[in-house]
Amino acid sequence: MKQLLRPNFKAQIITHVKELDFALRMIWLGKGGVYLPSDLEALKGGNWFPINTDHFELLPGVNIYWVGGHTPGSIMLSVESEKGNVIFTGDFIHLPDELNVEMKGWLLMDSDEYLNGMKRLKLMMRRPNTKLVISHDPKIWEKYPKAPTPLIS
Repeated sequence: MKQLLRPNFKAQIITHVKELDFALRMIWLGKGGVYLPSDLEALKGGNWFPINTDHFELLPGVNIYWVGGHTPGSIMLSVESEKGNVIFTGDFIHLPDELNVEMKGWLLMDSDEYLNGMKRLKLMMRRPNTKLVISHDPKIWEKYPKAPTPLIS
């Protein structure tokens, strides 16, 4: 991975300000936890684009939503098209069961943020033809088609 990421690469790294601030503060204090300095080293000098809002429209139909809960800057991505919508949960939800029980156990930093984010997600899922992609689902590769087959047909 480090070979692919160079300090002068042009792709923007979109993150929430809360995530960036928290990760860098924990590393600076020597309490990185899940934020390992070696993992972040390759991102130094990157083309960072920190957002500081609850909602950011990246492109028409491509929206980023801050949800917090798991970590201070947890975000989800929603992609809309004529054929339907796909919501990518990122780290907000790790396993499908979390959607039903609305709890993450020890992986939860802020329960109020998490419950509010869960309410937002469930409202978003009410839209017709909406698919949810839980990024850490161990069975993710079995559930979705491989490129070039579309996720929504």
